[in-house]
Amino acid sequence: DSALTDSRDVDKRIKSAAGAFGALRKAIFSSRHIKLRTKKAVYLAIVVNILLYGAECWCLTEELLDRLRVFHNQCVRAMCGVRLWHQWQHGIRNRELRRRLKMEALDQLVAARKLRWAGHVARMGHERLPRRFLTSWIRNPRPHGRPQFTYGHSLNKTLEW
Repeated sequence: DSALTDSRDVDKRIKSAAGAFGALRKAIFSSRHIKLRTKKAVYLAIVVNILLYGAECWCLTEELLDRLRVFHNQCVRAMCGVRLWHQWQHGIRNRELRRRLKMEALDQLVAARKLRWAGHVARMGHERLPRRFLTSWIRNPRPHGRPQFTYGHSLNKTLEW
């Protein structure tokens, strides 16, 4: 298991973003005196940028995406002042809480970053390293079994979404 796995990177990003959210929780996110619009702006500017730093290059499996979604939904609940028990008891959907904040789902935030990066790379000259990595072809035969989830698969999944 190498140190360069998306799973470890996602866990580090969640930990860092949780620290930032926790530091601002009492002052901003749990305050009843601050408008939801302001909470959303601070959340997107600080917490989401910490959470999704480098997400353009991740090969996000459903398991990793679920971890990010769970954290995002916890933050949305805290900003709306709704506890998980209250959400379950009254059948409030995460979609409804995001609607209150006028916030996109985490999947959309990740997809926008991935597609923005892919657009930059597509416009680069063929001599640039990121373009060469993305469009390179390996001539060795594939190993047996299912191929690993690659960046190309991840980008195709984003485009189909």
